[in-house]
Amino acid sequence: MTPDRPWFLSRGGQTVGPYPFDQLRQWAAARQIAPEDVMWQDGMPAWVAAGTVPGLFPATASPGAAALAHFKRAGEWNLRAVVVRPEEEQALFAVGVDDPAARTYHAWRRSVLLVVATAAAIVAAVGIVTAATADTQAYSDLGKALEIVNALVLFVTPIAAWRAAATWTRHRRSRRAVIVGWSIAFLAPLVLSMIPIHWRLNLENASPADPQVAVVRLLGAVDRFVTLGPVVLALFPGVLRACLRVKVLLPQSILPGWFLVAASPVYMVLFFLFFVTVNQVASNELLVIGVLAVTGAPVAYLVSGGLFTRPLAPGADYARLVRVQWIVRVVFSIGVGMLLLWLVTGEVFGKHIIGVSADASLVRPWNLSLVEFPVHYLANSLFTMTIVADLIMLMNLSLWQHTKAFMQSPEAKEYDRAMSEIEEAGARE
Repeated sequence: MTPDRPWFLSRGGQTVGPYPFDQLRQWAAARQIAPEDVMWQDGMPAWVAAGTVPGLFPATASPGAAALAHFKRAGEWNLRAVVVRPEEEQALFAVGVDDPAARTYHAWRRSVLLVVATAAAIVAAVGIVTAATADTQAYSDLGKALEIVNALVLFVTPIAAWRAAATWTRHRRSRRAVIVGWSIAFLAPLVLSMIPIHWRLNLENASPADPQVAVVRLLGAVDRFVTLGPVVLALFPGVLRACLRVKVLLPQSILPGWFLVAASPVYMVLFFLFFVTVNQVASNELLVIGVLAVTGAPVAYLVSGGLFTRPLAPGADYARLVRVQWIVRVVFSIGVGMLLLWLVTGEVFGKHIIGVSADASLVRPWNLSLVEFPVHYLANSLFTMTIVADLIMLMNLSLWQHTKAFMQSPEAKEYDRAMSEIEEAGARE
């Protein structure tokens, strides 16, 4: 191989060229040449795969750079801006994935799963450390067993995410791993939390009417509320993110847009109810403003509901969608900033929420819970986003297939007439 000689390129049975190597390298970087395309130049005994030509495709990134790229890609809301690496395209081509949008979705999904696996592994490690160092003298045998089970359940998410990421090119197998793992990780804490707290402690000699038992039950309820917070709160943000990303990737589809608009008020109510409880304990202006911003950000989706619930055309429609998402992110970021400021400056029961003094603060900066809660929330939210995106893709496919078949049936005209009559009746009001 001599790079300075002109090259011929063959794809789909058609041969083009000759082209200078620099031109082919630019096309390879822009994904206009696939690794399985074949190339040849004068003096070579046979055609070779483009992926085997040295220097044609960008060099593989270092492990650190690759991890950073996966993290960045997992957080990308505009899937049309996602870059699929040459080796990923080659792997997808090998299993028959030819459509650019499909390749983008699978590559983005792979990055999300890798980030989920990493974040969830951190949570599981913290959970093991917490369980190993916890004082369990006051626990009953059942309580000690449940602490172990709770710690082990935390490993379900990273194992399932790693399994799904490892089989990312086999979508059905990968999706099955996500569904099973997410179901166990979500349902197990809910089921375990139904076991009364006084069963977990050594309170055999205490009467049910004993004030001590009542206090224990109250503290147990607060503990369950805090423990289940990351699991429940991650649901609807994950749904919103999944709907937005699928809508951007497939702007012709109206299904993710309707889910996005319908889920927004539910998200707002859920977060508002959660934080109303917190505000009763720790009322603060920063907390109120932060909550209003975080919960109110999706209002932009409702106001622009007509944009998301119809097929989008390139150009003005897409530019408007970008503006709506920019508004949501700015308002949400302001809310998160306010909440963080409240955490470092606010007080509860006369104590700082976060501080270095054990007597004057509730949580010290080095407390593992400060790491566990946000990372746990991130892992659950991204895992939920993955499963919802997969389900929306399935529903999109089912809707498209059944709609095509229905449009060929005699019932289509009858249905069209009924819907038109309903719309006309509404227009007369």
